[in-house]
Formats: sequence, structure tokens, C-alpha cells
Amino acid sequence: MRYKRRKDGRYSTRISTGKYTVDGKLITKTIYARTITELEAKKAEMQVDVKRGMYADDAGRTFGSVADDWLRAEKSGLEAKTVRKYTATVETLLKPLRNVRIKALTRADVVACLAGQTAHPDNQRMMRMVVNAVLESAIDNGIIYKNVARNIKQKTAPAAEKRPLTAYEKRILDSVEWSPMQAAFLLILRYFGLRSGEALALMPGDIDFAAGCIHVRRAVTFAGSTTAIKAPKSAAGVRDVDAPEGVLSRLRSFVDACPTMYLFTGRNGSLMSHSTYRRFWSGIYQRIDEASGGRERMEPVRLTPHIFRHSYTCDLIDAGVSVKEAQRLLGHSSVSVTLNIYAHHTETARQQTRSKLSALLSDCCQNGSETA
Repeated sequence: MRYKRRKDGRYSTRISTGKYTVDGKLITKTIYARTITELEAKKAEMQVDVKRGMYADDAGRTFGSVADDWLRAEKSGLEAKTVRKYTATVETLLKPLRNVRIKALTRADVVACLAGQTAHPDNQRMMRMVVNAVLESAIDNGIIYKNVARNIKQKTAPAAEKRPLTAYEKRILDSVEWSPMQAAFLLILRYFGLRSGEALALMPGDIDFAAGCIHVRRAVTFAGSTTAIKAPKSAAGVRDVDAPEGVLSRLRSFVDACPTMYLFTGRNGSLMSHSTYRRFWSGIYQRIDEASGGRERMEPVRLTPHIFRHSYTCDLIDAGVSVKEAQRLLGHSSVSVTLNIYAHHTETARQQTRSKLSALLSDCCQNGSETA
């Protein structure tokens, strides 16, 4: 067979890729070689790949460029918060892979990148999801033929244990002189178990003194410098949370005096921005730190809004509230989430009981032997 010889001395030929354009035209690929023997070898190799369905052309593209294309395609219809997570994952967490030619990307490359986030399970989980999505999109677009990251197992450090408020932390919280807004926000987190976004979206009318509950109907979400109102995390998040006896009355003066549409606002009376909320929580944290003795404190106090929610859940368990009712009050979309917390808290309580019994019986045995 005769091949075309180019001006630069190389030989070339066009070969069918076995793929078609959207309008039905066969896609071909031109290959080049210095000699006819080399060209024949390349041609044979490509034809085998096409026959096996293994042929793909990355056109020299890097993982980063393909990931950017995937990100642009995925942005439509996603929440701003989700887009920010995907963008940060592509641009920061997966930075070691950005300049790797996607055709040359190996499983070892991906594993090594994931290993850098072993101590951060959520980051690793997001990285695995994004890498797989990018590579699958590359397969769909004929850029590569195989996803080298498929079925990579996540190896992480043990996740930080979710915990309730300690007795020491509760004493600190009760000892601080809070501003009216800080006091109201902490009461809602501590005794109603709302997510922070749900608490920030409360209006005065949502505090129902007559019915003795808080109506959860919306949540705040932060999108860059923009604050938006959305529905709660799931359909189950729309709920009425019953008030513990005597707690709701502690909110009345703050609610009655509220001059704005929302209970928790910035200085201009509008919903808090992300930076305003961070300063607001930082102010709460600072007062806790000061009340606990700062650097001289006996125990470190590192509180997050979610610790209050977990503490509320444990209080429900200790009070004998059924799993199904707890699921309703917490707004969990699945009862399995509630059950996991119940099981963990119950096992922790059993271990504490066993430890106390062991210590008591040990003391009794020692005292008995001294008497003898």
C-alpha cells in the first residue's frame, strides 16, 4: 500500500476511529512515522485498539483542562455551595494532577494524590467523586477509554468523633453574659437542635409561643458574598420542633423586640453574610474562651454549632424519645442517620456505666480486704 510522504520526510495515513460525529460522519485519525515500517506498526496497533473498543484520542490534553470542561458543564443547575466545593477540589485538592496528560494518568497518581488528604475524610471523598466524574466524562467524549480511578478504596484516618456538650462546657455556657442575639442563637442551637443555617433563617413569626414550638421552614445558604434563602436540607427538614418546658419563654423578650424581618441579622438589619456570621460565631467562641480561663483553662473548649445539635440528639435519647420522633424533631431525611446516633450514644453510655461499676467494685474489694 502506498502512503503519502510529507515535505518533512515523514509518512502519513488516515485510519478510521470507529466513532461518528453527531451528524453521522465517520471520524478518522491521521498518524505519522519516519519510516513505512514504523507507520505500518502504528497503524496495526491503532486498528487493534479500535477493534477492541480501546481507542481514544486525548489530543495531548491534561487532566486539568478536561476537569475544567467538566466543571463548566456541571455548573448548570447546581447550588452555589456545591459549585464552590467542586471548584476548590479541582483547583486545589487535585492540583498535583492538573498538569498530567490525561492519557498518561495512572492509578498510582490518583492514589498518591488522595493519600495527601488521609487526615481529612470529607476532602478525600470529594476528591474521589470528582476524579471519577471527570474521567467518566472523558470516556464519554472519546478522550480516554478507561477510568484508572475506578474502584479505588478510600483510606482515611479515623473520623473525629461526634460528641455532645460536656458538663464543663454547659457550665461555661451558663456563666457567660451573652448579648441578646447571642443568647437567643445559642438557646435555639442547644434546646431545639436546629442546624445553624436553619437558625439564621428564622423569622419572629416562626417562634410560636401559643403552640409551644419553632416552625422550621427555610435555611440560609452562603454563595460567595451572597446570602440566599432556600428550603431546608431535605423535605424532612420542614418541621415543627417542640419547645422544652420553660425554654421558649426565655426567647420572648428578644423576639418581641426584634425590629427586622429575620431574628439574626447583620448591623444593617439584613440577613448575615458568610463573613458576618463567621464574626458572630467568633464572638461567641471568644466569650467562651474568656470564661473558661483562656490559655490558663483546665480543659480546652472547641465548640462548633454542630456539637450543640449532637448534644440535643443525645438529650432526646436520654429523655427516652423514640427514634421515629427524634427523626422528626431533627429533620433527618433517613431514620438510619438517627439510628446510628442512637446506637453510638447507647454504647457510649454502657461503656461509661461499666467503667463506673468497675471502679466502684474495685474500691469495695480493696476496702473489704483491708477490713479482713
